[in-house]
Order: sequence, then structure tokens, then C-alpha cells
Amino acid sequence: MPVTVVTEVEQLAEGWGDLLPSCWTNTVFVTPWWQTTWLDHFGDRSTARTIAATNGDGTLVGIAPMNVADGTVTFLGDTDLFDYRDFLVRKGGEHDFYPAVFDEIDSWEWEALSLESVPEDSPTIRFATTIAGDKGWRVAVEEEDKAPFKSLPGNWDDYVSGLSKKYRHELRRKVRKLGNSGEVAQYDCTPEMLPGHLPDFFRLHRLSSSGEGRVHDRGPRALLHRVDGDRRRSWTPQAVDAGVRRRASRGVHKFRLRRLLFAL
Repeated sequence: MPVTVVTEVEQLAEGWGDLLPSCWTNTVFVTPWWQTTWLDHFGDRSTARTIAATNGDGTLVGIAPMNVADGTVTFLGDTDLFDYRDFLVRKGGEHDFYPAVFDEIDSWEWEALSLESVPEDSPTIRFATTIAGDKGWRVAVEEEDKAPFKSLPGNWDDYVSGLSKKYRHELRRKVRKLGNSGEVAQYDCTPEMLPGHLPDFFRLHRLSSSGEGRVHDRGPRALLHRVDGDRRRSWTPQAVDAGVRRRASRGVHKFRLRRLLFAL
């Protein structure tokens, strides 16, 4: 399978967007607009290498967004701002894609290959360990974390009815308490209104005692602003899937691969 390495993610943006709905991993974190925004605010474009794999007629089969720095090959991104990272391969193309990508990576200069935040249902887990073993690399795989999620229904009443009796009671109690605390207003924010409301989101997040500090930083705020703008200009909501919907949490795995060096 032919592969091409590009240093500018934007070169693949259009084909990347068309590819995602056919991939095993299809979340906001593996879209080109999230990856390029991260690069602009936190990454180093001089160390980014994105592999594009095509079939015989030139159709894009998969993408490997990688970074090479200090002797280590990783996915683009970091574990702070990316819940999931992965090789992006069209379903059915795995047997050609993974060997071609790992052969390309094998031709680079590196000491360690560290693949973090890989979803537990990704074929990367099986293919990466098998190919690495065939190449004689040392492989360490461990569960890195759990990523809780909730697939939301289309309206509030359906959401409440889907909760357990205990949580419905607790939610209604807190709603009554909120109503008794003073005047309460509820706002519906459409996609067009979102840019104007993001400052309010950040302000409220700073006031929250449980808010995570990083979203208050200038970099993450700029990332969210730009991602929203790029999304509305270039993408449709159908392009990104919410992920596995039958589990309350989704495990992510971490790989650490090292070449075996022999002294003669």
C-alpha cells in the first residue's frame, strides 16, 4: 500500500474529513481542525509527520497523525486536551494499512514509539502488538484511563426518564432548590450563537469550585474558539460520532514500543 508523509496537516484536511465517518475512531479529537488548532497553540509543526495511505486507485484508506521529537514517536496531541487518539483507517482496510504505516515509521530515526489514548475497541491494539512482535520490538500495553460519557437524547424529559429512580429524585430536588434560590433563567444556545456565549462559559467555569484549571488558560480558550469557528465553516455535525454508546465508560490504552538493539 503506497504511503506519503506530509508535514502540513492542512494538505489532507478535505480527504481526512471524508474518511472519518468510515473509521473505527471518529471523535472530535481526531478531526483535522482539532489537530491543526492544537499544533498552532501547543505543538511544533517542525516535528509533525502525518502519514497518508492510499489504495491502488488513489483513494485515501487511512491517516496516521504522528509527531517525532527527542527520539520518541507519538500521536499528535497530548493527554490533557485529547480524550482519544488513534490511527485513522477505513473499516476493511486494516490488513493493508497497519503494516504499511509501521514499515514507514520503522524507517524513521527513533528510540521509542509511545501511543497513548487509544480507545479499547480500536483495531490498533491488536495490529500494533502483532506487528511490533513480528519486528522484534519490545511491547508494553496497559490500560491508561477510563473516559466516562453519556449519550444524550433529544429532549430534557427523555433524559430525566432515562435516569435511575435515585438520580431522578436527586435531580428534581436540586432543580427545586435552584428555583427557590431566586430568579432563574434558561438560555438555549444555537451553533450561530456559540461564539458570543463562549466568554460566559469560561467565566462561569472560573467561578466553579470544581472547574479544571487548564480551560482557564489562554491556550485552551483560544483552541476552543478556533475549533468552533473551523467546525461551523467546514464541517457538518454528522462527521463526528459520539463513540461507543452501550457502555458507561470507555477504556483507553497506552502502548510503549522499543526497538531491540543487539551488540555484536
